[in-house]
Amino acid sequence: MTPKEGRSFRSSPIYDWMTEDVFLYFYKKNIMYSQVYNHQLWSGIELRVATPLHSEARRTFNKLRYLDPDFYERICEVFPDMYHADRYNAELVRKISFDEYEHSPKGLYKYIDDNYKGQQRDLAYSRIKTVIKRRFRKKIENPKDLFGSYPYLYLFEVLSAGRIKRAILPCTNITQKHFEFEGYTEKDYLNYTNARIESQNLKFS
Repeated sequence: MTPKEGRSFRSSPIYDWMTEDVFLYFYKKNIMYSQVYNHQLWSGIELRVATPLHSEARRTFNKLRYLDPDFYERICEVFPDMYHADRYNAELVRKISFDEYEHSPKGLYKYIDDNYKGQQRDLAYSRIKTVIKRRFRKKIENPKDLFGSYPYLYLFEVLSAGRIKRAILPCTNITQKHFEFEGYTEKDYLNYTNARIESQNLKFS
């Protein structure tokens, strides 16, 4: 905080790091971390860094049963309601397909029209409009960044989970399914992955 202006400033020294940047840093520096993150990373599950008791984290709590059974049981032993919440959520889970919508901004807006109403609809429109602009701006700045950190599949998943209360954060774990969703090939994905690895090797060399 500056005494003269009386304002505070937020500093994010690694704001532009992707998930693989963090794990590569761990590897380079030989830093130990929970192996649950390995399971999440390679299975394409969105990484969680907050408590599993958080309202949003509860939606994927059931996956912890397979990723780390011992940890899952310990949590349920201390918080029995988590077991019941897990069973309840499992009954509500259904396979969501976005194939009926265009894999484009138009499809995202159509999804909002079909699934949101009133103020929530307006908020969803605002959130998506913001990240779509950001996506195109990033692609102009760096043509190799095919998604501008906001793959359309990721945005559909954000909308389907109702995660619009806060600003939509960039996707930190871009996988092959994101490429396939937008019509890219496996070769495109491999080229992207290799480019990321080369970039990180230069960053930490």
